[in-house]
Amino acid sequence: MKNLLPVLLILLPFRLCAYIQPYTEYTDNHFYITTGEVDFNLDVRDVGAVLLDYNGYSRWAFLGMQGVDKESEGLIAYFTDVRYSASEDLFYVIFDLNLIWPFGKKGSEIAFKPIPQFDSAGKLVTLTLVPVLGNKMVHNANMLFLLRETATGSALRYESRIRLAPILDFFFSLRSYKKNFEWYVFKLAENLTFYLNNL
Repeated sequence: MKNLLPVLLILLPFRLCAYIQPYTEYTDNHFYITTGEVDFNLDVRDVGAVLLDYNGYSRWAFLGMQGVDKESEGLIAYFTDVRYSASEDLFYVIFDLNLIWPFGKKGSEIAFKPIPQFDSAGKLVTLTLVPVLGNKMVHNANMLFLLRETATGSALRYESRIRLAPILDFFFSLRSYKKNFEWYVFKLAENLTFYLNNL
C-alpha cells in the first residue's frame, strides 16, 4: 500500500505549443487509462534528448511538488528527489506520503525501469516507464511516451495504464482518480515546458 500512491501519481503523466487535456477512462477489464498529448515548437531530437537525459530529471521533473509552496500544500505525496542509477538502469523516486498516522511516511522510494525504442535514424520513438512493484496493491502498470514529428515541430503522446488489486479497486472511483492525480500531469507538463524553454 505504501508504494501505491507514488505509482499512480508518477504513471499518469508538455506545452511549447499546445496541450491536449488528459483523458482518463475506466475499462471493463479494470484498467485506469490516461491519455494526452503535448505539441512542441522544437525538433523531435531536442525533445528526445531531454527525455533520454535520465540524470537531468532531477532538475525539472518534480519542481513545485515538494509541499514547500502554496500550490503544492496539502498534496497526497510530496516528491523530494529523483535519482538515476546507470549501473542498475533504474530511476529511484524519493517521496513523502502526506497522510495521517499510520499511513504517512517520509523518505520512501520506488524504482522505475526506462525502456526506450528508436527508429532506424536513431531518433527516440517511445519511452516506457515500468515500476518495479514491491507489493500486491497494483496488478499491472506502465507509462508509454510516444514522440513524433509534426509540421511545426514535435508532439509527445502519453498513455498510462494502471490496474489495481480488486480490494483497492472496489474503494476507488474514476471521479476520485481524476480529482487526485491529474494535477500532477499538468504540473509535470509545466515543468518540462519551462525546462525546454530555458535550455
